Formats: sequence, C-alpha cells, structure tokens
Amino acid sequence: LPEYTFFVRSARDYSDSAFGQGLATGTSHAISGCLTYTYATCGQWKTVVSPGYLDTLAFGFASGQPGASDTCSRYFADYAGGPNYCFGHFVDSTTFTAASSTERCFVTGACAEGAIISKGVMHTYLTIYVREYHDTNGVFADST
Repeated sequence: LPEYTFFVRSARDYSDSAFGQGLATGTSHAISGCLTYTYATCGQWKTVVSPGYLDTLAFGFASGQPGASDTCSRYFADYAGGPNYCFGHFVDSTTFTAASSTERCFVTGACAEGAIISKGVMHTYLTIYVREYHDTNGVFADST
C-alpha cells in the first residue's frame, strides 16, 4: 500500500485530548487539508468548514484521488466528533477491536481485511508534527 501524509492547516491550537485534536474541534471554522507523499508535493489544499473531527473523506478530494472515498487511502480519527476517539477496526487479519471512548487511533477506510465487513484497519505508526501557522493575507490555504 502507498504511504500518504495527511497535512492539516487550522487556525486553532493543537490539543491532543480534544475531539478533532483541537485542529478540527468544533464546526464553525475553516480547516485545510492535503493528502500526498510529502509537503513539497502538496499541489492543492482543500479548505472546508471543520466537521469536528479529522477525516480525509470530509475534505472532498477529487474522485480517484487519495482520501476521496472509503478505501485504504482514507484516514480518520474521532469519527463524527465523538463519543469515540477510536472507530472499530482490525488490528490484523482476524482480530477486530471495538470502538473506544478512551483511546485515540487513526484508521483507514474499508480495505484489506476490513473490506469484507466495511471496517478499517488501524494504523499503528503515526507521527504528528505540530507547527505554528500564520495566515498573513487572509487566504487561509496559501501560506507555507
């Protein structure tokens, strides 16, 4: 499977314990996302009103692009803004873990083992980089 990086821009502060991790907490502000291999290859940022959680599907990426449908390239956590931080998912080809309201995880859309019952697979390796972002000209998604 290809490995993508989900970049998110938000005027909100990062908060590890909040639904949407602070970046997407609430539904009254804009967030921008790009799903690609590296920051340098991010050619188009999609800006949407925050859905209250992080989900590549919510950004409306173009059909056929990574994150545009409920497949292996969809990544999400804190689905629907709660009550669960972790959506039910497979951890291997036979072990299914129920949703959790105490542990956060990022899962894919339906793929691999999960495709049979439309459930995702947990990503066990995840790195979160937090960087302060300044929008200097009012065009949220164009700053670097």
